[in-house]
Amino acid sequence: MDKGRIIFLNGVTSSGKTSIVEAMQTYSEPFFYVVANDLLKIRLVINTYKIITGSI
Repeated sequence: MDKGRIIFLNGVTSSGKTSIVEAMQTYSEPFFYVVANDLLKIRLVINTYKIITGSI
């Protein structure tokens, strides 16, 4: 398996992060895009589950 690349796009609101991702969608190589806010939501869901189930 070939090594992949991870690209972090960081910037304030309206700095062009989404525009860059939209331009990258024309690339022939597949890529995976995750918004940092989604990662925070996932973490909150996992932590809530741990609290509810008592696994913390």
